[in-house]
Amino acid sequence: MSTPPPLQYAAIPAVLLAIAYNFYSSSPSPLSSSWSRLSSLSRSALRAVADQPIYMALIVLVTCLVSGYSVIYFRLRGYVPPGGQPGYAPGPEEQERIRKRREDSEKRRVQDDAIREKIRAEREKKEREEREAARASREVDDEIASKRRDLEDLESSPECEPLAILRGCSDLAGSLEDAGKFEEAARLYTRALEGYEEELGPDHPSTIDTLNYLAGCHEGARDFSKAAKYYPRALSGAEKLVGEDHEHTLEIVGRMAGVFKEKGDTKTALDFYKRALAGTEALAEAEAAGGGGGGSPGGSPPPPPPFLLKSLRLLHGMATVYEKMGDYTNALLYLNKVLAGKSSLSGTSSSAAASHASTAATVVNMGVVYHKMGDLDKAIESYQLALRAYDDAGGGASPAAIATTGNLALVHIKRESYDEAAHLYHSQLRLKELSLGKNHPGTLETVSAIAGVYRQKGAFGEALHYLVRAWKGYGETLGADHHRTLETVHTLGIVYACTGSYKDAKRCFEACRDGYAKVYGVDHEKTRGMQQLVKKAQGEMEVIEAKRREMEIKM
Repeated sequence: MSTPPPLQYAAIPAVLLAIAYNFYSSSPSPLSSSWSRLSSLSRSALRAVADQPIYMALIVLVTCLVSGYSVIYFRLRGYVPPGGQPGYAPGPEEQERIRKRREDSEKRRVQDDAIREKIRAEREKKEREEREAARASREVDDEIASKRRDLEDLESSPECEPLAILRGCSDLAGSLEDAGKFEEAARLYTRALEGYEEELGPDHPSTIDTLNYLAGCHEGARDFSKAAKYYPRALSGAEKLVGEDHEHTLEIVGRMAGVFKEKGDTKTALDFYKRALAGTEALAEAEAAGGGGGGSPGGSPPPPPPFLLKSLRLLHGMATVYEKMGDYTNALLYLNKVLAGKSSLSGTSSSAAASHASTAATVVNMGVVYHKMGDLDKAIESYQLALRAYDDAGGGASPAAIATTGNLALVHIKRESYDEAAHLYHSQLRLKELSLGKNHPGTLETVSAIAGVYRQKGAFGEALHYLVRAWKGYGETLGADHHRTLETVHTLGIVYACTGSYKDAKRCFEACRDGYAKVYGVDHEKTRGMQQLVKKAQGEMEVIEAKRREMEIKM
């Protein structure tokens, strides 16, 4: 066969251009003259290869393939050429599917844009807070260095009085406590306390104040046992100095209530809360009757009355104690009082205040209580109200809003509304992926929660998909032997067993058993329990194999 002329090499692309021209020729276009020239070229190319059967066959094959692909491509995208050729027009059902797909795509795009904007605003807010915290930290560090030098100068001076050194110790301890250096602060407070007791006596105001500071330092370090040791001494001294109903005395009483609540002594905590609340409310009434706190000359609103704010904090503390005690009726009673107090501050009704960002945390607490009570409808209403408040305030992507979304999903799980729970968890997952990253432990926690919803729903395929993602993520982020990774592998084995894949289940149980043995030891109850699951999976595999052999014999 003779070598085809160069024009024949251009036959195939020319034919493709001719197809495109024939497809678009009825559309007015500024490129119409170019298309005409290309069409003329394609016809010349066809005439040139007319005497070459193999090239003609190749051109026909390519033309059929391209034409078929073009039809499918444009039909899937709902394109109807000018003139409305019936061969390209999708049917009504297909048109509806196309429209729905486009709407869903646009909806997801809008939602993603809104989420990104929320994340951006939240990140900017976090960055501002971090810059402010860093600036404050530098100032505190400078203050600590200055006070440390002053104390060293006082200690090195032979003429310095002991009380001046003790005051220097107390001042330095206060700055260290602000910086979170509680251990060193406690040592300096203890030194100052011992010095004041020796120099001034146990009932002197400086001694009592230092007792209070030392107790507060231990409370800040979450050493509640030591805080409970020093607060009663501070309270006794304050009662002698200024009286039982003085604001400083009531401040100590409120702090003691918080300490006993953290220790789990709810009865004692409740007694102290009631005493602090009664005294603080009396001071708030006197404050309101005095008419203090007027607005500034510029017309700005007056600051919130301090005793009213303290009363609201005490009411909230009492509500949490009642919740711990399981007395949900009283917990709701005091949370509603907090809501009413905040509405009085904002000048709105309680229902309007419930949708305000400043009260969102209180409304979330009410949702938690309703959930524990089993009143799921009111729990859902409370969580949704709080989410709207966060969103209206621009904090729809804040950690509090993300956590509230998870709480709402838990309520729907309890109602067995698995589709709604999965939808909420997917929303939470999207927010966490954008704010934390795809493999952050917090993000993977939501991935595991989604898997749990699908598992309860019986959709084991979807559950396996998310469990595998969680397992890989935990393995990369936390390590193969971390307890979260091993727990995920355990759950993965259980889901495999539910689907009848006992071989895969056994492999998961064996991996989990080996991990527990490495972390806890071979004799630990978790390791032994996992070994039992391995044996159970092996037994199921043997039963299936025996049935298979029996079937083969019968056949």
